[in-house]
Amino acid sequence: MPVSTFDPELSAQLHNEILCRAWIGAGRDLASLPSTTCWEISSPVPAEIATKLNPNLICFLRLAKTTTWDPEFYFFYFLHSLQSSGYLHSLHTSDRFIYLYNPTSAYGDEEVGIIFDQETELAAYVAHHYDLIDVFHEPWAWKPLQDILQAYLEMIEEGKVQASPNTAEEQEAWPRTPRFFPWQYNQYTARDVKKTNKAFTRLLDAIEHRLPQTTQDSELHLPYSPAILDEASIPNNSFIRPFFSEIPPRTLNFRYIAPGISIQLPTQFAAQPWKEISDNESEDETNEETEEKGGQSNQVPSQEASRDADQGRAEQFDENLDLRTPGERYFGPFSSSSESDEEVYFLSDGDEEERSDEDDHSDDGESSRRSGALRIFYNVPDIDSDKDEYPGRLQIQNHPVGHAVPFLLFRGDESSSLSYKRLFFPDIEDSHQGTSTGLYVLAPGIGANQFGDSCRLILPFNIGGRGHARFSNGQRLMNACDSYVPQETSFELYQAGRESGFLEFHPVQLHKILLNWAQRVEAGDWEVDANGVVGGIGKFEEADTPEHWKKYQIPLSW
Repeated sequence: MPVSTFDPELSAQLHNEILCRAWIGAGRDLASLPSTTCWEISSPVPAEIATKLNPNLICFLRLAKTTTWDPEFYFFYFLHSLQSSGYLHSLHTSDRFIYLYNPTSAYGDEEVGIIFDQETELAAYVAHHYDLIDVFHEPWAWKPLQDILQAYLEMIEEGKVQASPNTAEEQEAWPRTPRFFPWQYNQYTARDVKKTNKAFTRLLDAIEHRLPQTTQDSELHLPYSPAILDEASIPNNSFIRPFFSEIPPRTLNFRYIAPGISIQLPTQFAAQPWKEISDNESEDETNEETEEKGGQSNQVPSQEASRDADQGRAEQFDENLDLRTPGERYFGPFSSSSESDEEVYFLSDGDEEERSDEDDHSDDGESSRRSGALRIFYNVPDIDSDKDEYPGRLQIQNHPVGHAVPFLLFRGDESSSLSYKRLFFPDIEDSHQGTSTGLYVLAPGIGANQFGDSCRLILPFNIGGRGHARFSNGQRLMNACDSYVPQETSFELYQAGRESGFLEFHPVQLHKILLNWAQRVEAGDWEVDANGVVGGIGKFEEADTPEHWKKYQIPLSW
């Protein structure tokens, strides 16, 4: 567990700054912002609560401003408000863990928010109840509260999350993200494009500076033309288009920008590995639009009508909707059982009584069992049953959007014998064919915390079995995002890990990998010849060695 450096005064200052940004962003006069603190609004705080609170936490609550409860006003995109004093201990885990910030349900009804550990004085953002067991028992997510709030301010300053007073604003860019007034979430920003191009330019410059005097005769011209992007079926709203459009024109006499990873020729880039899926998806959407226009007027629906339609789609239970976790979806068979509706509980500290089947049929037993226990997650219900409610994952995945096609940005020399359809397209019949390795930009779906510049490096071999390769959060590499046993994997290198303590899990942003690659060249860790970076893709096996693993670990951030 990290050593606490909790600064209650700084945390309150950052909290108040975020609240101020929300207030002004909502179109309200700063002079009308309440000066009441969280402690004051709950006064008098009952002695049985106050005596159980950490003194530094009390200091923070005495300084952190808050507004009266308003279900339509959100402190931040992922947090509704500070928890009132009467519910600080509602986690039912003795008195150690405090339920500090309410969530917004951006990820679903089973959201937790920010919790505070009174023993270590560290905090963590927890996206889902079923993550709590691991968060409680592992150090990966915990950090000083001011670090989390500072990260949220950075997201605001970079435009990732922004406040707007227009509650009826249409978000025309696809995919959509939910809105929590006054906050809206942008899947990528101009700052993201700028940071990525800066890192890419730094990488190219570092390689060019180390090229021998005699270079290759072949030339590669960047950026790709819009026609090549069209041929590759790159969507107009994809992060890839502005990324290439803002690259200063340059001619390269080398190809390899990382060991065994090369910049593709235009013809290679146009022939994307999953292009046929993207083309079929676009054709289906076009046919659907044509059919709709044939029987309907061209009148644009109102904001209320669109919202009602979205709500109706969300509430309608789709029997074909995939309700599995990422680990179940990618790596395990989906099997329903007669106990699929069974709820799993996490027992609070000191409660060693095991759950019994007899308790399920006793009202008194049910009440006794649930007191002091927190419901962590639900087993997946039988999709053929009559049950139409699944509080956690159904809410998370209530906007199926077809197939989010990944795009191969930089190509690996070797193909993998594994089929990544299980990873990218779990609902498509697996042909058991291999796929191109390299760096893929992932297409975001609909919902919160979707990063348009997220990516994965796909290797032709597994790493992690030696136990040295690490996620950004310090955890050893693992194969599935809901498995906590270190295993070999071919697609988790450079990723942050399941719990970051800032947000829900999301794949790493492109600029972070490109920056790491530039640093490897500049530090001399990767050598350069006339073709660019040398060593072959097998060089990445260094990530699982005691001497080199830190070079392949990206610092943890939001």
